[in-house]
Amino acid sequence: MRTARPSSLSAFKIQDGDQIHIFPIAPYNESAIYLQGHVLRPGRYSYREGMKLTDLLASYTDLLPEPAAHYAEIVRLNAPDYRPSVESFDLSLRWQIRRRRRRLQQLDTVRIFSRYDFEPAPSVWIRRRGARTGQVSYVRASTPARRDLSGGRVAPDASLDSAQLFRTQADGTMKFSA
Repeated sequence: MRTARPSSLSAFKIQDGDQIHIFPIAPYNESAIYLQGHVLRPGRYSYREGMKLTDLLASYTDLLPEPAAHYAEIVRLNAPDYRPSVESFDLSLRWQIRRRRRRLQQLDTVRIFSRYDFEPAPSVWIRRRGARTGQVSYVRASTPARRDLSGGRVAPDASLDSAQLFRTQADGTMKFSA
């Protein structure tokens, strides 16, 4: 590849056989902040002086469904040796108390968690005649029939018109529903 001095840059022309190398933007940038986790658009964002958390996350629409409402964190790299420190905050209060807006600093990483990072995801037990029985994540399917059909595990003689539902109550007893 040819190199050109700034004074001759205007006269520089690409010729047959030249190789052009385009280099990526360096992944490390001091004028950046990072957004990670249970968010709609994770990634690197441009930092500007005086930037607040509300500038990065304007509303709940910037999050994926069912975020951990009471825990999020900012990982801050502290000068001069860039030792990390973690500052946690209550995500649900973040939009309620406008006067307590958190200021961000260069190289901060904001982490948002799913509620299922802190509690077990809901699940259902499916028992089928002539098919495999087991526990299935409730989040992955809205109905047992849809889950069975999507997995291709329905017996040929199965009736999908009805099912029996046994629900465990808070006191540990089972309630039957047809």
